[in-house]
Amino acid sequence: MLTKENILSLLKGGVVFLLFFAGFYLGGFFLRKIIRQKLRQRLAAKEIVTFTSDLIFYVFIVLGFTLGLANLGINVNAIIASFGLGGFALGFALKDIIANFVSGFLIILSKTFKVGDYLKMGTTEGEIKAINLRHTVLASKDNPRQRILIPNNNIFSSVIIIEKKKKNH
Repeated sequence: MLTKENILSLLKGGVVFLLFFAGFYLGGFFLRKIIRQKLRQRLAAKEIVTFTSDLIFYVFIVLGFTLGLANLGINVNAIIASFGLGGFALGFALKDIIANFVSGFLIILSKTFKVGDYLKMGTTEGEIKAINLRHTVLASKDNPRQRILIPNNNIFSSVIIIEKKKKNH
């Protein structure tokens, strides 16, 4: 039966939940802006800056939601365990994509090669047109209009030959 005290308790809990969620949302929003500004000064790779700042923002939202639920008196242990189990299953299912992503992240950070350089890997070769987090794009040697997409994990774990782009003086 709903009594006056129960209704007031639910309203109080709901307000506290909204405050937790809103606080973490705003905190994540401003932290994302700060991280984007600071990382843009240090990194030229837009993909890495966007991914890192967005990841932190969404972690803050999930954290605020979970803490808000805990403050309502809801047992969040099962929710936290499901995040862990879901993350493990997702990581296992997406291991190739994650390997390409991490390899792309490391290729961009290490600046081993850049757009305009010429890359040879086994029988594949061409001028580098783009470096993304998932793959590197080459213009085919035989047909410059044809694009070759090489998964970054293949590049990162293979022997490659790089001819640096000549600088115009």
